[in-house]
Amino acid sequence: MPTSIVAEPLGPEPPVGRPGPPAAPAMDLVLARIRKVLCDPARFQIVRALREAELSVNQLAALIRRAPAATSQHLRVLREMGLVEGTRSGTTIYYHLRPGPATTQVESVIDAIERGAAASA
Repeated sequence: MPTSIVAEPLGPEPPVGRPGPPAAPAMDLVLARIRKVLCDPARFQIVRALREAELSVNQLAALIRRAPAATSQHLRVLREMGLVEGTRSGTTIYYHLRPGPATTQVESVIDAIERGAAASA
């Protein structure tokens, strides 16, 4: 006699109509970008410098006391995050902060850090 196999559930089924976990809100992604920028001292210094002026890789490297190759790698990360963009002038690329919500948030956090540092000095 053949036996029929009935699959049993592995656990309780989720209630019908109940949504799953929410997708990460846009603000969470912005905050993750901010943390990635501010965690690295070199990137933090680059963003602070670019708030003041457009600068080349060599100018930034001199300011943050890093090799131009290392500075370029930090700029790549910042470009990929949408915080920095460059403008070519001959053979030199001058970098500046890209306007947008992530940049605005990073600048707000930097302002708060600088105010806190000034108040404790």
